[in-house]
Amino acid sequence: GVYACSGEDHWIALSVENDEQWQQLYALMVADGMAASLAGVDCENLAARTELHSLIDLALDQWFASKNVNDIEARLLDHGIPAEELVDGYGVMPNRQLEYRGFYETLTHPVTGNTRYPTEPVKYSRFDKIFADLLPPLLGQHNQEILVGELGLGEAEMKELREKQIIGERPAFM
Repeated sequence: GVYACSGEDHWIALSVENDEQWQQLYALMVADGMAASLAGVDCENLAARTELHSLIDLALDQWFASKNVNDIEARLLDHGIPAEELVDGYGVMPNRQLEYRGFYETLTHPVTGNTRYPTEPVKYSRFDKIFADLLPPLLGQHNQEILVGELGLGEAEMKELREKQIIGERPAFM
């Protein structure tokens, strides 16, 4: 499931895939004094946990609500329990798994300088860095090439598009 942690808008995704992981999770909850609602309840196998999913979910909701998302994520992972903080695009870096897999690469952009960019999400053993030198295009960088070269617009049409701010090389507010 996905559970709210302490603080504003901090969430963690948790997956218990087998009985051993459940035992580890339950032990962590007991150590924190948060397993009282599950005391005496048979949760030792998948069938029992599936039947009691709502009760377990409620206990996990209460337990995670008092936890710092980064601290609890580290504890869960250290105990072999698959867990990950949910983040938006701004919170993706740093990420241990993405760093380990070499997901980001620093390229020199003509405007932003040395900037980290995401690479392909998959790695191929036969290919090294498929898109390594492809930088994001600048605004309007390919206007001439596409509109004139490929679509056949004339210079008068290009001038009109620029004047009407339909195309441009920089944001209209600048």
